[in-house]
Amino acid sequence: MKFSKNSYWIQSGIYTTLQKFAIIFFNFGGFYFLVRTYSKTEFGIYALFTTIFYLIETARAGLIRNSQVKFLASEPEEEHPFINTASLVMNVVFTLATSVIIVAIASYLTDIWKAPNLDLMLYYSLLTSFALIPSTQFEFIQHARGDFKGVFIATIARYGTIFLFILISYLVDYKYSLVTLVNIQTIAALIGSLVSYLAVRKALQFSASLSKEWFNKIFHYGKYTFGTNVSAMVNKNIDQAMLGSMISTASVATYTAALRISTLIEAPTLSVATIVFPQSAKRMQSEGPAAVKYLYEKSVGILIAIMLPAMIFVLVFPKFIIQVIAGDNYLDTVPILQVTIIYSFFVPYARQFGTVLDSIGKPKVNFYFVIFGACLTALFNYLYISRFGLIGAVYGTLTTYAIVFTLNQIILKRLMDIRTVNTFIYARNFYIDLFNIAVTKMKLGGLQINIKN
Repeated sequence: MKFSKNSYWIQSGIYTTLQKFAIIFFNFGGFYFLVRTYSKTEFGIYALFTTIFYLIETARAGLIRNSQVKFLASEPEEEHPFINTASLVMNVVFTLATSVIIVAIASYLTDIWKAPNLDLMLYYSLLTSFALIPSTQFEFIQHARGDFKGVFIATIARYGTIFLFILISYLVDYKYSLVTLVNIQTIAALIGSLVSYLAVRKALQFSASLSKEWFNKIFHYGKYTFGTNVSAMVNKNIDQAMLGSMISTASVATYTAALRISTLIEAPTLSVATIVFPQSAKRMQSEGPAAVKYLYEKSVGILIAIMLPAMIFVLVFPKFIIQVIAGDNYLDTVPILQVTIIYSFFVPYARQFGTVLDSIGKPKVNFYFVIFGACLTALFNYLYISRFGLIGAVYGTLTTYAIVFTLNQIILKRLMDIRTVNTFIYARNFYIDLFNIAVTKMKLGGLQINIKN
């Protein structure tokens, strides 16, 4: 039984990590070819469109996924059809509501950002949103069942389809509009839905009627996650939105190039947060705050140790990295990249702060902090962009990160006696352990050679 349980966690961890890195790979690969296909102005428009689209999808996941997964995993099987139907109805209602909002604001956003055809892109993206209804429902059910392999394959099918279209079009020099690219995303969503259905079809259970009780339970459980996710996305992307309205879409393209590179370096924080959350929640109940303190300090320390070499490399060779990844047309990104890499240092602390607060039953505190951060980002970006132009966006975001980091550490110190200095000690120990492992392996390798001789 123990072996089976361990195998489950190992397999789940592998597929979850593979899924996250597959999304990063396909998105980054698409970025690599898109910046060589479109002008800066066009790519800036696409970046703004993507910001809006993923804001909606993040909100959908926050409202529904955690609720459905929790209830399907904890409630008796006879309740599952009612849970699935309530979740599906909420998914449809959410998509209809966001569609109405998009139709209402599409023309306004097109004008304020001076982004030709953005309204058409947003209108066509509504088809993608509806195509994602079955895909997300099937994915949530698979999460509850622990079938992460099916989710991984569906992710490959969806994101791989978009990437292949971009890659092949680039190789054969096929010119396509941004609206066409949006339509390809709809096709990819349908393909992903089909693959998800094939993986979960035997487990699909729906009731013939809607349970208001389950509808309300799912809504009330998910509303804080919904609010946190939306606020976090706004906080993360408000600088791009303000650049688009205060300067130009071309400046958004320049800024986005730096963010894409920073995202690669921050990638390990995604997987570690996924692993730490269930562990910290479990150990909080069984061992108390001291165990959560240890998990936070050690996980952040390891993340800093993993990210630091890449951060130093980017700081020393920013021009080389920009030329390789985005091309000479984006060399004005160099000073922006150097600042975004500096505030990447704060990301592990911020991400694990939210993970710890959620795991100890304080999601409201995390929610309020995210909103506070979004307000600070908007304020500092407006002031700094007005004064310094494009580079002001990164200065504004860096200022916000520094302030929020300081407040986060004060709160964690009061709640669980978490000490920032310990994260650096764990980071140092990580390097020492790696060195000792390498020396041991070299000695064993030399011993084996001597024995053979």
